[in-house]
Amino acid sequence: MADPGLRYLQLCSRVLALSARKLADEPLLPHDFVKISEMLGRGVDSLGSDPRYEAVVSASTRQHNVTLDYLEDAVDYFGDAAANWTARAALVDRSNPLAVRAFNDQVMAVERAFLMPDPVASTSSSSSSSSSSVRNAAFGPVRGRDLDSVEVFPGVLEILDEMELGMATEVQMRRWEALRRHLSDLMIAVRQAAELLWDFHVF
Repeated sequence: MADPGLRYLQLCSRVLALSARKLADEPLLPHDFVKISEMLGRGVDSLGSDPRYEAVVSASTRQHNVTLDYLEDAVDYFGDAAANWTARAALVDRSNPLAVRAFNDQVMAVERAFLMPDPVASTSSSSSSSSSSVRNAAFGPVRGRDLDSVEVFPGVLEILDEMELGMATEVQMRRWEALRRHLSDLMIAVRQAAELLWDFHVF
């Protein structure tokens, strides 16, 4: 038996219970948006230096307008909003339930902003049911890789992986279009998330 006496199970259960209690007692949901913005920035840099991405862009940019420029601008904008939110969160009156609720609502809204349909499943003609699959587009595992590893912009990496398989021309064209569309969706999602972080009392 790998866990005689179930001691490790008991220990993990206690750690989980204490973590849940600590989280429940926190007035503000703990979130480091500045770190998230830095991770998104590194993700864009990594894509820009990916030789597969460069090859795809050089072959299709004139036809499909595939570019990282707009996503990079959106990530920079998110970084500004994250810094602003973090500065305001440090000064929020935690005894004011309405102020605390407003900040927590922003955290939850930003999380939802990154949820979108799976870009690979939505372009697959053989899976009508999987086209409704929704995932976090900013962070997550990549199909065909180590599922314990979390990557930035996993949908982009999956599309690039599939474009290496030497598919028929018409299938490759669909992949190019999927890449362009997904990069556009990511730009919109990141900008929407940034807008949600700004002070809603300032217009």
